[in-house]
Amino acid sequence: MSVLQQQPRCIDIGCGDMQIAEAIAQALPGSAWRCLDVYPLPAELSQEPRWAKYMQIDGALLPFEDQSQDVALFCDVLHHMPDRLPVQMMKEAGRVARYVVIKDHFEYGLWSRTWLRAMDFVGNWAYGVSVPRRYFDQAGFEKAVADAGLRIESMQIGVDLYAHLPLVRNVLRKHWQFIAVLSR
Repeated sequence: MSVLQQQPRCIDIGCGDMQIAEAIAQALPGSAWRCLDVYPLPAELSQEPRWAKYMQIDGALLPFEDQSQDVALFCDVLHHMPDRLPVQMMKEAGRVARYVVIKDHFEYGLWSRTWLRAMDFVGNWAYGVSVPRRYFDQAGFEKAVADAGLRIESMQIGVDLYAHLPLVRNVLRKHWQFIAVLSR
């Protein structure tokens, strides 16, 4: 993987409230972020400077030129997309960005799927985001990446997001979380 330019152009696809892009921008000064989501921006937010980087998209195509971005980020987004849309969106992200970074979940059967669905319900129900019936398994994710015409540059399975939560860390397993970096 080559080094990104000093002021990388980045897009957060499925950005929600933009907190992740903003946290990364603070940690990576000089990075320029566009935050994309399928939901329209409420009128009351349109005049707030913070939301100037927000753009509504149709959920199938990205309004950027080929390779015009350095990084495209999907954070806990792909598993919410129906049918073949995750492959389409990874392909689109690979078209517009040099690297595609994905943080998502792997399921390993009924136990993990049930808990991941419960987490999704708690985290998303107030926003009207659908709760998926299934999540990727590793083989399914690798096939989706290949079908999108991309390759996995690196993948870390086992992101311990819950160590600081006494009850939750005993139920939710770190190997249910993964981060992958993809390229063409």
